[in-house]
Amino acid sequence: MTQSTLKRDCRLAEEISEEIRNLSDAYGNECWKKGGSRLAKTLLKDVPLTEDVPIKIRANDVGFGYGHQDILQNIDFTVREGEFVVLMGPSGCGKSTFLRLVSGLSLPTRGKLEIDGEPVRDTSIERAIVFQDYSLFPWLTTGENVMLALSQVMKKKKKEIQQVAQEYLQMVQLEHAFDKYPGQLSGGMRQRAAIARALALSADLLLMDEPFGALDPVTRVHLQDLILQLWQDRRQTVLFVTHDVEEALFLADRILLFSPGPPSIVAHELKIPFARPRQRKKVFQSPEFTELRDQLMDHMNKGLFEKLEREETVFYPGDRI
Repeated sequence: MTQSTLKRDCRLAEEISEEIRNLSDAYGNECWKKGGSRLAKTLLKDVPLTEDVPIKIRANDVGFGYGHQDILQNIDFTVREGEFVVLMGPSGCGKSTFLRLVSGLSLPTRGKLEIDGEPVRDTSIERAIVFQDYSLFPWLTTGENVMLALSQVMKKKKKEIQQVAQEYLQMVQLEHAFDKYPGQLSGGMRQRAAIARALALSADLLLMDEPFGALDPVTRVHLQDLILQLWQDRRQTVLFVTHDVEEALFLADRILLFSPGPPSIVAHELKIPFARPRQRKKVFQSPEFTELRDQLMDHMNKGLFEKLEREETVFYPGDRI
């Protein structure tokens, strides 16, 4: 084989490989456009999201405030179906407020917020939320709290619902607390129960407001891995609030960074390059992880330091409201 023939064959092989990749991408995009079969979505679950994936959440110039005090202003971004997006920023910048807007518990004071192309006007069973303050019904046992959520989505006998509730509590290592009331549990246990209840809904959209903040490090790691595994299997759209930079980098497809406020805007977007499924040790030991962590910390501190340099007051949650 001559050198020119070898070069020609190599070019041909590259062209064929490129064509196969293009056909594969086109097929995957078409599956998403048509809703896709469960099998097709499973096969494509590790493929990065593209512009052809339908938009789940669209915020267009969204603002929110109390009286004359703006909390959020000019919030503009989209979240696509099956995307895991983390919201970060200083305390009091409006991350939790934005989750409430998406959940329908509060409504924007200006702008447009849409889910699946429809304006958000109320709460929906298709949006499960985990609050920082647990929000369990104190007159129900832990198991009954989860069963109540399951009864909204399962038309089964009580015994079957009870069995499924036990399985969700087992996921969060709370199977022993099925018959205990929230008042008999520690703060971390109540938070795990709230997570189990939200997961039991199997909603299209999962909203999580610092869900692991009250947990010990070992349980926190376990639940991070659990959430990622369930997300990988179900491909729910997730909006996740955290102050933990390493947690954000490990979980997210994208990180949206809110500026110090009030009022706050989305000041920066960071795309996370790590392939899925993610291996904790491999991600944390990579040079890219260290670089992204430092970059994210710089962006988080930038707005705060600028305010301090201008001798402006940095407000905390509830101030001026």
